[in-house]
Amino acid sequence: MAAISQATHHKKIIYLLPLRSPAEEKYRHFKNLYSSYGVEKYPEILKDVSLVIIDEMQAINHPKWGPLLEDIIEQLHKKELAHLRIIGLSAFIENQKALLKWFPARLLISHKSPVELRRGIVRKGIFKYITSKKKNIYQREVFFKPEAVRDNCFEDYLLETEGLKLI
Repeated sequence: MAAISQATHHKKIIYLLPLRSPAEEKYRHFKNLYSSYGVEKYPEILKDVSLVIIDEMQAINHPKWGPLLEDIIEQLHKKELAHLRIIGLSAFIENQKALLKWFPARLLISHKSPVELRRGIVRKGIFKYITSKKKNIYQREVFFKPEAVRDNCFEDYLLETEGLKLI
């Protein structure tokens, strides 16, 4: 909603994602939604940016990506960029108090998830799970052909996922 508000006022927005696959998915999603309004990807987009949205903010705790994300945030806090608003989105961040001390922000917590969460186990290639919406109803989904994987064999599951493309 914040991004739409900025776009309607002809302001530019940067949407950061730490992982390539979700970043490409979001790019395609936003391009499909907003290309008819003249919103495209081009180098001049960095000029006159008014909002930066950092998705998957919990990556700040990742040993590889955390320092890079910290550096990006510190660059965004420079005086010449003081007009920027920054929104961080995260499923969960360990040590929130320390983060809020370093990255002063108002905290908004929502326990609703737009995505149905699944919890379960995979046995013989079949995922048996419950969802966040139907907690007491068990469901099944075939992940792999049962003959392709040995039960509880991580290597088999890994080999079977190599050919899959996640979308």
